[in-house]
Amino acid sequence: MSAYTGIKISRIQATIVIAPSGDIDFLDMTKIKKIMCEEMLRDQPHFILCLKKVEFVNYLAIGVLAAGLKVVRNCDGDVKLAEMSGPVRQIFCLVGMDALFEIYATLEEAIEAFDEEWEVEIGAQQ
Repeated sequence: MSAYTGIKISRIQATIVIAPSGDIDFLDMTKIKKIMCEEMLRDQPHFILCLKKVEFVNYLAIGVLAAGLKVVRNCDGDVKLAEMSGPVRQIFCLVGMDALFEIYATLEEAIEAFDEEWEVEIGAQQ
């Protein structure tokens, strides 16, 4: 589904899962942000960034991701993070991004979190 080298994109239920691998720098995160923008044009504003195969994230890349989060949330969507290694999570915590993002130990937990949000939204509309 992806034309981006090193980035796997899949759809699980109504959520887009973006799974990069290796080290993520500014250019890689710019590609990920572009993927999110393209999917939002298709009315898919819910994303999980699965970082299981990521070994390092550059600080500039985290800034691009934070900007992407703002765009997604302005479109009533969200970005959740899943399966971060200890070193990657430490980088996110050092720059305070753990306060902006919901971080889950597993992909399944992140998917369930979206499911719970949708149940609450549907319940509130009734």
